[in-house]
Amino acid sequence: MTRSPRRLKQQVQDTVGEQVRDLPLHAVRLAMFGVGRALLLGDRVTRDYKEITEGGGVKPVLGRLRDDVQTTTVKVVGRVVER
Repeated sequence: MTRSPRRLKQQVQDTVGEQVRDLPLHAVRLAMFGVGRALLLGDRVTRDYKEITEGGGVKPVLGRLRDDVQTTTVKVVGRVVER
């Protein structure tokens, strides 16, 4: 039995819609941000590795990591102080 593209499209939309409606909104947000952050981290690691191996040295990479740690620390301390 062959299905028309329109019918198949509608069936997929209905199925996906039901599954998404069943998920809490917060879980969807976490999943989206988790995937995005993982992709960004992967890109960052790749770029840092290239920079180290192509002669850029370790210093710029360590400087970026230091800046990231400082930024994260400021955010966390700010949230703790607010509470």
